Amino acid sequence: MEKLQVGDRIKVSGGYDMDPPWLKGGSGYYAKVIGFFDSGIDKRKGGERLSASIEFEEEIEHKGFTGKYGFMLGRWEGHLWETSGIVHVHISNVPINDSSDITKENSIWAESHARYERVDS
Repeated sequence: MEKLQVGDRIKVSGGYDMDPPWLKGGSGYYAKVIGFFDSGIDKRKGGERLSASIEFEEEIEHKGFTGKYGFMLGRWEGHLWETSGIVHVHISNVPINDSSDITKENSIWAESHARYERVDS
């Protein structure tokens, strides 16, 4: 099983919602994985505690918030960052390197069942 890695280019798109507001009618956004950090979720162990920090290829505006960075949080216990999956996606205006970096001022939740998939560069 291949794993998502730092430097991978991904496409982040909608999940259950047929027209997620954060996508503004588009099919998704491209981003680069810039790191992984411990989500701090106590029930999870090992690699399933990781969240992926990403940098979008363009700025995203959602509900009055604008950011070029974001992070993805695995949806369930056992999520181990394969090359595609379902995640919570958040938009941020600064790179997130640690769960303690996340604040209401620098990030906004966008979707709970977003899809990511590694794509060719």
